[in-house]
Amino acid sequence: MVSTTAEPIRLDAGTNTNWHLSAAPVAVLNADSSLHDRLAYCWGLASRVDDITHFLAVHTDQELWRVAMLLESQVAPLLAMLEALAETTIPGRA
Repeated sequence: MVSTTAEPIRLDAGTNTNWHLSAAPVAVLNADSSLHDRLAYCWGLASRVDDITHFLAVHTDQELWRVAMLLESQVAPLLAMLEALAETTIPGRA
């Protein structure tokens, strides 16, 4: 028999598999969360990547600086898009 139950979306990035490769997810997507809440979660993750780019951008190593600029060129528009999408999903707005 084929299962029709959707696999939960893992949010812990598999960080708990360091001791046991087939460990179950610790954090999963709350199926009852709103789209706005999900966008806020993604924005928070992307914002941490942006923090890393700022840290690397002031590094004296040119290769690390280039990595920072590459990340920044991708994360800046991602944050802008997530913010724009979140504006359209604020609860109570029609």
